[in-house]
Amino acid sequence: MSQYLVTRQEIGSLDLDKTITDNAICYSDGRNSGIHIKVTEQTADSIKFSIEFPDYDNMDIWQSVSNSDGSNLLSNIMASKVKTTADKNNMYVFAQDFSSSTVVKYSGDKWTNLGKCSTSAGNGAIVIFNNEVYVLFVDFKGKCELKKYSNNKWNTVSTLNIGSNKIQALLWNNLEDISPLCKAAEI
Repeated sequence: MSQYLVTRQEIGSLDLDKTITDNAICYSDGRNSGIHIKVTEQTADSIKFSIEFPDYDNMDIWQSVSNSDGSNLLSNIMASKVKTTADKNNMYVFAQDFSSSTVVKYSGDKWTNLGKCSTSAGNGAIVIFNNEVYVLFVDFKGKCELKKYSNNKWNTVSTLNIGSNKIQALLWNNLEDISPLCKAAEI
């Protein structure tokens, strides 16, 4: 390397047990990112370096969330879009395909199918509002419907006629917080 040689030629560590004091590149919470950067070539006007990442596939970092018998409701659902929300104790997965939308709930130790909330295609969103699960969806015909899960079934709260095309555009642009719509429909 030329006159631009500096003392540090590498930073980071693939060993996730290393900390910032070990020269690891860390997240704001102090956890090691596992990224390792090493200068491989340097000139007066350029620098080349290599970046390595840990072999996450063989580290068992992610654990599958399944029922105690190993089953998982998600493995039986075909979905082109998935959205999630959570309350204090549960995670809800809103899975949409080209012909229907289904919601499943994970309570920390088991999956429960809350059923199909829509049997038509379209775009949608899910939210917890006042401790209730709501879904909003717009089908390709412009019908906009808000449903709430109560008494073990999906109940229509309102068919919204407040500009389905505008809501469709909002949903396509990843509108996540539909709480104001839930509040307006419940009044």
